Amino acid sequence: LASRIRPMLVAHTSQLVAQTTGGKYDAIDLDEEYNLYVYDGTQRHLIKRFSGGEQDLISLCLRIAISRVISEQNGGSGVNFIALDEIFGSQDAVRKESILQALNSLSGQFQQIFLITHHEDLKDSMQHVLAVEEAGDGISEAEFVV
Repeated sequence: LASRIRPMLVAHTSQLVAQTTGGKYDAIDLDEEYNLYVYDGTQRHLIKRFSGGEQDLISLCLRIAISRVISEQNGGSGVNFIALDEIFGSQDAVRKESILQALNSLSGQFQQIFLITHHEDLKDSMQHVLAVEEAGDGISEAEFVV
């Protein structure tokens, strides 16, 4: 099973990494122990060589790829929902936009993509926004904004 899944993870993750980095990095690799490597040109490097923001982005791509592979292994109907919590923290504006575009391209596979973020500037990029505010005494109120 591992020998079949690893190539699928590498392919999906590489596609997402290329898309979200604008082609700066276009391939990743996983060894037999699932250590993550990123190709910088023709050179393969462990992920720890890259900046924190790049590590976060590449790890996000791997997590999404895992969800895609699980969905595919279940006939495409197993995972229709993906939740991502605070994935934009270490990303600059260009990378945020790249991530949003990549997630938008996945909307055909995942019927719902749920993003949790404190970045107010992203609200205009979302189709639906649910704002949660603390009302006091430990009670929170939710309101649809868009």
